[in-house]
Amino acid sequence: MALGELSIARDDRGDLVVLALHGELDRTSADKLLADASGVPLGGELVLDLSALRRLDPSGVRALTNLDVRSRVERWSFALTGVQPQVAAMLAEAQLDQRIDVRDSAP
Repeated sequence: MALGELSIARDDRGDLVVLALHGELDRTSADKLLADASGVPLGGELVLDLSALRRLDPSGVRALTNLDVRSRVERWSFALTGVQPQVAAMLAEAQLDQRIDVRDSAP
């Protein structure tokens, strides 16, 4: 994988959708995440596994904010797992750690 790329592995488990992110969530990859996160069922749950996410920039933070808003409008749950220290710092700076459910491990 080239520097700056993001790969996303999707695992649909009924009402649960798990997206495992690997690489960098930035300006060039934020739209990919938003597209890959479509189709979460009403009352379902989207979990992003960030354990292999190397970098998160402000565009990535906006993508996570967008997913948080979408989850409320579309009425499904949204959570993050595997949050590394650099990503945790960005979430705290944007106060997303107070809005999004951050868990220790993936389901």
